[in-house]
Amino acid sequence: MSLSPGGPAGTEVRVLEPGDNTATECPPTRAPHPWRAVLPIAAVVLAILLAGLGTWWATAPPFRPDDDKGDPHALSRNQTPGRAKWPLIREGDRGGRVFVVQHLLAEHGYPLNPDGIFGRITKTEVKKLQRRAALLPDGEVGPDTWPHLIVLVDSRSKGHAVEALQILLHYAGHRTSITDDFTAATGESLKNFQGSNELPVTGVADEGTWLLLVTSQRPAIHS
Repeated sequence: MSLSPGGPAGTEVRVLEPGDNTATECPPTRAPHPWRAVLPIAAVVLAILLAGLGTWWATAPPFRPDDDKGDPHALSRNQTPGRAKWPLIREGDRGGRVFVVQHLLAEHGYPLNPDGIFGRITKTEVKKLQRRAALLPDGEVGPDTWPHLIVLVDSRSKGHAVEALQILLHYAGHRTSITDDFTAATGESLKNFQGSNELPVTGVADEGTWLLLVTSQRPAIHS
């Protein structure tokens, strides 16, 4: 390569000569942006995460609004959260639920003549039960008292607890004779009630069965 005049005054013109490569050199190449190397890996990771999320969504059990209530009676309902709560029965109430409270008190040995009216005598006996169970003796049958009041009833049972169970079954639409004897008809009605309420069909009145039987009744009338 040689320099030759020919441009404006004071300038030199660059003339290529055979074999001269200097004019064909490429400008320096710009380095690739670092994200260009990362993007393909990120796309693969994102695809794997989305596939896993889709699998979980397809197989996850449906959410129920009451799944997080932590019902203390859930274990007696086949490990599922309870949908019902023990009602409050107190002085001045009357009706089927009061009959049940009185029969169960009598089952525990407290002298009562069940009449369906929650009066002073019934309140006094409830307080006795509560003191024996180390509960606050307020004379009201609520969520803390019911579990101490109910008893396990099966085909060998007799007495006031069976009669309380029969009253509940009868008024829950599973008709059975109201006696103090656990008859075959009582057992069949109990199993029908359990099956229709998604309870284990055992023919045994446990805490979960009592809970749904009590809450399926009409609310007590307060006067």
